[in-house]
Amino acid sequence: MLEKSYQRLANNNGITHLLSYIKENIRETFNLEQISEKACMSKAHFCRMVKQELGITPMVYILQERLTLAKKHLQMGKYQIQEVCYLSGFNNPT
Repeated sequence: MLEKSYQRLANNNGITHLLSYIKENIRETFNLEQISEKACMSKAHFCRMVKQELGITPMVYILQERLTLAKKHLQMGKYQIQEVCYLSGFNNPT
């Protein structure tokens, strides 16, 4: 169901590029100002639009993407936990 929400948002005002940007740069530190600027929107408008379409805030979306990536890395069993943290954008493993 959440995937359908992502699809609706992706079709709304060219947000596809932004969601792809987040996924491609998931290891980076994001803040709402940077993300909303990339979307060419005010921070408040961007947050409202994402919340309306996905039912979650942009920062929760980023957290979910990071957790999904961390889960994949852990399931592979290829990396130590600290490495998984950094690979998934959690720059402080504590």
